Amino acid sequence: MSRLIHISLDHNKLSGELSPILGNLTSLQSLGCVVKQNHASPFCQKCSAFCTTCGRPAPENPSTNNSDSSSSSSSSSSSSQSSSTTSRSGGDVSVGGIIGIAIAAAASLLLLAATLLYCRHRRHKKQQRQYELAHSIASSLCTEYSLAKVLKATNNWSKDNLLGSGSFGDVYKGLSPHDATTAWAVKRARLIDAEFQKEVHQMADKNHPNIAKLLGFAVGGDIRTRAEQTPRFL
Repeated sequence: MSRLIHISLDHNKLSGELSPILGNLTSLQSLGCVVKQNHASPFCQKCSAFCTTCGRPAPENPSTNNSDSSSSSSSSSSSSQSSSTTSRSGGDVSVGGIIGIAIAAAASLLLLAATLLYCRHRRHKKQQRQYELAHSIASSLCTEYSLAKVLKATNNWSKDNLLGSGSFGDVYKGLSPHDATTAWAVKRARLIDAEFQKEVHQMADKNHPNIAKLLGFAVGGDIRTRAEQTPRFL
């Protein structure tokens, strides 16, 4: 009897006082009966009081503990499954977003590269056309000047040097870069390549005292004009 640890009085209709012999059970840890819905009999209350006095825990309802444990484990399992599903779906969304960003970035880079190549091709083609035009005109009896010399002669198209304007372009007063005492009449023509080439050849062949002699020409691009109106200088 002295080795008893638990004494359960479930399903017993006991009443009366507790025997003082129970106090000699040194190994006893719990003594009591099942308490349902907080309605304890006087005997069960005495058992609880005995356990409290001895410093031993009062008995609990085993079925209630099992129920609580089951519900707790089921809720933990469901919450872990939910968090696992959420993290899995979140991982899928993140991977999809990264793939979409990578595809968009690659497409943007390809478009940028194609645009740069196209602009470079157009610029090269324009320079080639100007070179061919200047080469074809240079075979005549006039000199090809650089655009830098023309800009220097006209003081960078200064309005103070503007002599007049017409349907084919503006005429500026300039000074020869080789001789500051020699004045030039520089025409900034608005002609396409074929018309400009024709006019240069016609002016180069003329030799009359009442007609200004053509000294030379210059061909250069100007970003302030339209491509079909590339500036021409006479």
